[in-house]
Amino acid sequence: MMMTFSKFVKKTIEDRHLSARRVARAAGIDPSFFSKILSGKRSPPSDEKILKRLAKALGADPVYMVFLAGRIPDEFREMFLNESFISSLRRAAGSQSVPSASKQPERSQRPIASPRPETPPPGDEVMPSLIDMPAPPRLHQKAHEDISEDLL
Repeated sequence: MMMTFSKFVKKTIEDRHLSARRVARAAGIDPSFFSKILSGKRSPPSDEKILKRLAKALGADPVYMVFLAGRIPDEFREMFLNESFISSLRRAAGSQSVPSASKQPERSQRPIASPRPETPPPGDEVMPSLIDMPAPPRLHQKAHEDISEDLL
């Protein structure tokens, strides 16, 4: 089972016999907000500086804390934007390669759209899709029709 941010923080607080309130204050986080993070009612802070201060207060690895919060640490961002690095990472993890954005998925991998009913069931109002709507008139062309060429 994968370790979540809140489980990791709770376990670290428990294992190191720390006070959640003191950890929150040391990290500059409102203790009430921190309590909601620990209970899973709120997401981890999105600010990397706060996550790193929290890691310091817990005596944990700051980079690990940022990753647990679902973010890529700033010092690794460029690395993760490199496609060859991601491919190497996938190979190291033993996962299948994913088609690149330039390749079209095979026919069997394409999602199958369910057919749209011709008429809605009685009493149901169907909102038209954008595809079914006629294109709006091009107002700027009509406005210019009455203006002579030399003014344009």
